[in-house]
Amino acid sequence: TDQIKLLELNADTPTFIKELFHVNELVCRHFQVQNPNKLEEKKLALALKHAIFEAYNELDRTNYPNVVFSSHDTHEEDKLTTLYLMKLADVDATYVPLSQLRIVPSSTVEEGEHIEAGVYDQYGQKIDVLYRQTYPLEHLIEDEDPSTHEKVGHMLLTLAQQKQVAIINPPSAFLLQSKAVQALIWALHEQHHPFFTKEEHHIIETYFLPTYLEEDTFIERKQAFVKKPSFGREGDTVEIYNEDGIKIDEDQHKTYQEYTAVYQQFIPLPTATMKTQTQTIEAHIMYGCFLLNGKASAVGIRAGNQITDNESYYLPIGLK
Repeated sequence: TDQIKLLELNADTPTFIKELFHVNELVCRHFQVQNPNKLEEKKLALALKHAIFEAYNELDRTNYPNVVFSSHDTHEEDKLTTLYLMKLADVDATYVPLSQLRIVPSSTVEEGEHIEAGVYDQYGQKIDVLYRQTYPLEHLIEDEDPSTHEKVGHMLLTLAQQKQVAIINPPSAFLLQSKAVQALIWALHEQHHPFFTKEEHHIIETYFLPTYLEEDTFIERKQAFVKKPSFGREGDTVEIYNEDGIKIDEDQHKTYQEYTAVYQQFIPLPTATMKTQTQTIEAHIMYGCFLLNGKASAVGIRAGNQITDNESYYLPIGLK
């Protein structure tokens, strides 16, 4: 049946941005079709600019803001996505690799000079707004300085809490990134909880998939299900089980095994025939849609395995 189901909300996942907001327009132009994402790049630019100034205003400072965009400069996709977003934001900003940021956890005196707590760029200038879109917050929490073993990620989040620096994406995006939130929403729905309005309950019933923190319900009902890490990306650590609870498919990467798992009702992805550079293949397709400040934005398709992974193809969308 042609039905829309929400598989997950990746509120803090960095990739697929340039393809949908920028490349889709170029492909549509080439094939002379309408681009459903046509106005979305401008909206993204405004949202970025708005987020930067909103974040800066939270700090109650009066200087001209030092805005820094950062990523691992050794990861090509992350770096180029970050540079694209920096250009799009059209604010006075610089790119500084994560490795060149300096964290001062508390005010200190060095060589007779008072240095206040904060995050500093490679020139020793205090950073007001740090755009760290491409680095997963769940990794950041565990980050250590290899030479001093200081918990630099934890220090960075503490500085954000103390309003010594503003971070975008904000830590709140990290809370929504957890798939355990879907299990919570489904549990409240099953209890007919008044936290949701009647209309919201109807939306959950229509578009959500039953999601739990244990697999028991699916075993009892003899339903196929998917086991996913609560924090995970690009299909990594995902496993599919049939109605007898036997594993029938899994992703080879196991990066997120230590995270709490959620169990979600399995629905097969639709398939389509597509041409790659070398052959014609039957691919599973999954639609993605960005949210900008809670409003639906650019759409695109990933095509590949039943478990959508990092090797999936990007399929542009055009309207005749």
